[in-house]
Amino acid sequence: MTALDAPSQIVLVEDNKAVNKLLHGFLRRRAKVTSFLDPETALRSLIPTDERIIFIIDYHLPGTTGVAFKKHLEALFPSAKYLLTCGVSTVRISDVREIAGFDAVLAKPYHLPTLIQKISEIDQQWPE
Repeated sequence: MTALDAPSQIVLVEDNKAVNKLLHGFLRRRAKVTSFLDPETALRSLIPTDERIIFIIDYHLPGTTGVAFKKHLEALFPSAKYLLTCGVSTVRISDVREIAGFDAVLAKPYHLPTLIQKISEIDQQWPE
């Protein structure tokens, strides 16, 4: 993924401070990145838009799950794409992806190039 084929923005919601900082630093070289440690701050801070946004959401978030948080976001960001990161088995997160309508899932731990590959795959889902 280069800056030319990147989404307009990546929004990262990950409550682990070390992981959040690592991912933010890694992704900001490739796209505009906004990161949050909790879903409440994200909802208060984000401005609804139809821009091409990929949300990277952790499954376990303070006070909620990534699945429940996505439901709040869908009304505000109707054209966004969603990637769920999760520390449970791949079989279980595949079920969550199907049920909750995520565009992709990624089991933890994962390699950063795998994350970039998933973002590129999601980015290709938008119509030209």
